[in-house]
Amino acid sequence: MTLDDLRSPWQATNRESLSPEKREELVARVCRQVERLGATIFRRDAVETIAAVAVIFFFSFVFLRLPNLVAKLGAAVIVLSACYIVYKLHHTRMDRSPSPLDVSVRDFCKIEIERMDRQIHLLQSVLWWYIGPLMIGVNLVQFGIDGVGVGSMVYCVFTLFFGWWVHVINQKSVVKSLVPMRDELSDLFRELDEAT
Repeated sequence: MTLDDLRSPWQATNRESLSPEKREELVARVCRQVERLGATIFRRDAVETIAAVAVIFFFSFVFLRLPNLVAKLGAAVIVLSACYIVYKLHHTRMDRSPSPLDVSVRDFCKIEIERMDRQIHLLQSVLWWYIGPLMIGVNLVQFGIDGVGVGSMVYCVFTLFFGWWVHVINQKSVVKSLVPMRDELSDLFRELDEAT
């Protein structure tokens, strides 16, 4: 017996459709997971929005109080970045509204896969729209206040390390929670597609 002889039976067992009971169980489990993930994303966005509003107020005050042009530029970058962060989080979450209650399970999966893809893209690109602009802003403020020196260089290294750490955490979140959920939705969608 060769590997080619085993391939056909193995593929046939993988193509077996789920029984109606198993399918219903899978649908219920996926729906619960999507609901929990949606609540987690909503909480994350709410916390990030509150933090961004606090940052906007604080660095607007810093912008008005600091006499140094470089520090003012850094404060302006931070304020504009925080405004964009609020927009980006809200836009990504609300660009495609959650699945209506009366939609079919197949359409539910399709809508949720699209929403999941947007969240995955959001976290995969966090370096460019979140971390990068904020790191530039805080380092400009630091260099504007203290000038170019050892303290500013240490601060720069610390903020870059912190930004890298935030980036790594977001990438792990994509791999550990969003991609598996998207894959499960895709499997369910494929299963329902084959059933119809």
